[in-house]
Amino acid sequence: TGPRRPGGGWSPIGPPARPSWSRARPPLRARAAALAGRAATVILRLVGRGATTLPGRLALAVDPALPRHLAARLPQGVVVVTGTNGKTTTAAMLRAVLESGGWRVAHNRGGANLRSGLTTALLGEPRADVGLLEVDEATVPWAGRTLRPRLALVTNFFRDQLDRYGELETAVALVRRGLDAMAAGSVAVLCADDPIAASLAAGREHLRLVPFGAAPGLLGAGFGDTAPGGLRGGPSDAPRCPRCGGTLRYAARAYAHLGLYACSSCAFARPEPEVAIAAWTPPAGARAGEVTLRSGTGTITFPLRLPGLYNVYNAAAAAAAALALGGRPDEVAAALAAFRYAFGRMEWMEIRGHPACLALVKNPAGCSEVLRAVLEDPAPGKGLALLLNDRYADGTDVSWIWDADFEALAAAQEGFAAIVAGGTRAEDMALRLKYAGVDTERLRVRAEPEGAMDTAAAAAAPGSTVYVLPTYTAMLRARAALVRRGRVAPFWEV
Repeated sequence: TGPRRPGGGWSPIGPPARPSWSRARPPLRARAAALAGRAATVILRLVGRGATTLPGRLALAVDPALPRHLAARLPQGVVVVTGTNGKTTTAAMLRAVLESGGWRVAHNRGGANLRSGLTTALLGEPRADVGLLEVDEATVPWAGRTLRPRLALVTNFFRDQLDRYGELETAVALVRRGLDAMAAGSVAVLCADDPIAASLAAGREHLRLVPFGAAPGLLGAGFGDTAPGGLRGGPSDAPRCPRCGGTLRYAARAYAHLGLYACSSCAFARPEPEVAIAAWTPPAGARAGEVTLRSGTGTITFPLRLPGLYNVYNAAAAAAAALALGGRPDEVAAALAAFRYAFGRMEWMEIRGHPACLALVKNPAGCSEVLRAVLEDPAPGKGLALLLNDRYADGTDVSWIWDADFEALAAAQEGFAAIVAGGTRAEDMALRLKYAGVDTERLRVRAEPEGAMDTAAAAAAPGSTVYVLPTYTAMLRARAALVRRGRVAPFWEV
């Protein structure tokens, strides 16, 4: 099935593999489940609810096999995006590119990435061409078996939610099982600069592998503002070779354990990226940054308004997936140039008359990189609210905050009128900030997310920016408050 827009540049990699059940009309039970789920969506939207998981949960209760029928009927199949950091932003970028090519996309844009959320997303677009699904690492084996994706994109691996996954190897093993379940000839887009993600290539001969990352020359030039061999963005989660356990040696790093590496004991080394970040100019004030990517189909350059090195990797990942699906380079560049933000990820709005930025944080590496992006704003009198929750969706173990680089924030605290700790674990966050070196006169504690945001805004200088850095459920609470105030649209309208 080709593109819907006449003259579009899309020439997909081939029809997705069709299991035997796709040739028949879904059975009565599946049709009843779909009807129940869609009816629940309509009712929830009428009462102003998000309808991210309940419709899928209801449909799965009627027919657990429904997702495979929904996926099999998509003309362009299913694309899954997984990994620790960047899933939501990368998927949103890829959605923008696919839609620019004329495809209708079924996408869990609210980030509900377990089975019920994935089913809800597939139910929500009955006439979709492709399913674009952000998938939690623990759900990847199910997605690989049931949805039979034509492409899987793995962003990176970092320590995250230790109460759910335990050691990082558990999450990696789950993703590996999902890749193994994919049909022969499907595509796996992997981060070459992350040795853990790159190690997934071994033994996956049935897949077409597309590595993405920074060009070696760019890494060697200090990409990420580090000297060769330096460490940025928190501690490394990959000191050892994932193949033999030997020590990994780095010629240069982008941040944390992403960089130019090789094992000291075996032949494992960073693969050459098929889609490479050739150049990056960070944004400055109102001026957008600029990214140049190089691939086998040519070189593309586009403005990137999102700050932070991690967002450059997100853009490269989305571009690599789009090109693997047959996207034309100029359309990929145009769609990424127009991209603004994803739900709760560097999302701009207004709080009490101040420009405000909402940016999710959830683990040491991600939090350190978001803080670095915030600190790139040199304006004085800023407000900052750090909202730490410990509910199941956040991860009940909040010890990760001690590995995040709050010392960098303390070193630049003169640029902030107030730094507010909030959320269900506000006191833990305040203690971490105190040990990092934040002055107690500048530090405030307001547990309720809405109150924490307002406190930061009230202290901020006129016209200065308020930054809100919440964990997942705190982000939902904060954003819901801003929806009630009319400062931001509900996520299903973003």
